[in-house]
This record gives sequence, structure tokens and C-alpha cells, in this order.
Amino acid sequence: MKETTVVSGVFEEPYLLDKLDWHEEGAEKHNIVAEPVQLGLHMVYFVGWAIDVGLIAFDNDSAPDASALSGKVVTLFKSRKFSFEQLLDYIDGKLTSHEFKKEFRPFAISYYPQFSSDLIALFYDDDADHSYQLKPSWEDFGVVSEFLQRTLGLWNVGQLTIYHD
Repeated sequence: MKETTVVSGVFEEPYLLDKLDWHEEGAEKHNIVAEPVQLGLHMVYFVGWAIDVGLIAFDNDSAPDASALSGKVVTLFKSRKFSFEQLLDYIDGKLTSHEFKKEFRPFAISYYPQFSSDLIALFYDDDADHSYQLKPSWEDFGVVSEFLQRTLGLWNVGQLTIYHD
């Protein structure tokens, strides 16, 4: 495993962080039956948290071709009137760097590859493979949001170690 604490260099924008298709292919390959929202839950939890804490880019904050969210979607999500399934559909099953404000992109690009593993570890404490077993809930989202806020805090003070394969 490679350890890193800082992202440096230039990333071609938009940087593709994740895609639902990749998880659908993996689930099919391993005969895992799961709803699309379960396969993309880590994506929508990450985007949902970014919405709640104001790190999401709005249409007018990004390049014209960016996949930034509309103010209406942000408002609906914050009031919990926009489901995780709807959010996954809205982002078209893709997560790119353009969903986020520019100052947040280095964290998203660096940390997101590790987030799926951290998400599973938040809810399961054994060595079994629990990929795609989590179901969306606002209660679990609250736990994840608190975790992500602490993680971002560590990143901001240079104390987050990120592992990539």
C-alpha cells in the first residue's frame, strides 16, 4: 500500500472520481445482488455531505461544462426532500471533481478513493466483505457526515494519512 498525505501536481479537469457503472460491473462479476443506490451509496453520501457543509459547486461556480448541482437540488437535499436515489440519478451515476468547489477538490481527489473502505469500517468491525450491503438511511448518513467532517479537519491541519493501493 502506498501512503500519501498531500496531493500535488495538476489534475485534468473534470477528474472522474467514481462511476456507478464500475460498481455494477463489479457486482455482476461477483454475483452480488444490490440496488443501484447501494452500489453508489458512497458516492451519494460523499456528495450529500458536501452539500450539507457547503463544499458543493453550484452551476455558476464552475466551468460552463461542469456537472455542478443546481441550487434547487441543494435546497431540496438539505431539507431532506431529495432522496439518495434521486441524488444518484441527478449526478447521473458519476462523481467528478466539478461537483465540488475548487478549494475542496484536492481533498476530494485525494481522499475519495479511500472513502469506500472507511465507510464500510464505520459500520462493520469484522474482516468479511460487506461491499454493497449498506442501505441508505438518514441516520447512517448523519454518522458518515460526522466522520467526514472530522476527516476533513485532519486534512486541513495536515494530519490525515491517505492510503491507496
